[in-house]
Amino acid sequence: MTAVQEVNRKPIAQRSPPQPDGISAAAWNALDLCCNLRGIGWNWSEGVYFPEPMFKTDSRLFFTVLSLMRFMLYWTALDALDLSVKAFAPEGSAGWSIFDPSLPPVQRYLRSIFITGLSGFAAVAMIEVLYQFHAVLFTACFQQHPSLWPPLFDQPWFATSLANLWGKRWHQLFREYFSAVGTKPLEGILGQYSVIGAFVLSGLLHDIGLRGMGHGGDFLHVAGFFVVQGLGLVLERLWARLTGKRVGGILGGVWVWVWQLVWGVYLVNAWAEKGLIAKSEFFVAPYTPVTLLLNVLQKILPKY
Repeated sequence: MTAVQEVNRKPIAQRSPPQPDGISAAAWNALDLCCNLRGIGWNWSEGVYFPEPMFKTDSRLFFTVLSLMRFMLYWTALDALDLSVKAFAPEGSAGWSIFDPSLPPVQRYLRSIFITGLSGFAAVAMIEVLYQFHAVLFTACFQQHPSLWPPLFDQPWFATSLANLWGKRWHQLFREYFSAVGTKPLEGILGQYSVIGAFVLSGLLHDIGLRGMGHGGDFLHVAGFFVVQGLGLVLERLWARLTGKRVGGILGGVWVWVWQLVWGVYLVNAWAEKGLIAKSEFFVAPYTPVTLLLNVLQKILPKY
């Protein structure tokens, strides 16, 4: 059994730091272990990639204001992307397919790819909205140090391989759990290809999440998307073994985008058919960021 220890941690509450061996410190540590999914400041996070922040600061006030600005930016982006995707849905439809049967095959698939791309950016924006909200809450109210809230994503759209995408550029919130439960038990059987176990577990988690929201499940297309990501990683490792070269560069970036969009259309279509997109309620109408912004612009800009 590996001991869990703190390493180079900033005080969680610098105004009144708990005593090292006190009940208050134990309570803070227990809470942090429950919520700190990336293990920031703990020895079990060794090996986890943390993106460098654009603005490094020790000032809680500056970081809180910056996180609040990011929250507003992602909040507005999420609203715009959500409205854009919903615009493709038939009027009054709860569940719909992104594959429009009235279109020729090429146009039908290109349309589905475009919707998939918008949905991918919307997913990033939604996760960032939640992350920035909690960054503001915990630095302002619980006096956590800014170093405990490093960036969540590292520009995943610039990934040069699937390993680069899922191992660094995508958020690493569940890395430890997927690795411990999904990958390590298979290492003795599959060796370096045991990574696929983590993606099987990820697929199960996402399918259960869809069912938990009351939309029903679609194991084949939801879990299947993540299993295919694991297969893609296996292919990259086979390629490196056969050629002696790792996937990377511009061609690697093209490979990542093609792999995501080709298989992503089935994931997003499952979301659409289950009503997850049409019934999504991120904001209370008419108080959505885009609506409020348009109302302000109408008052400021001259009417033509």
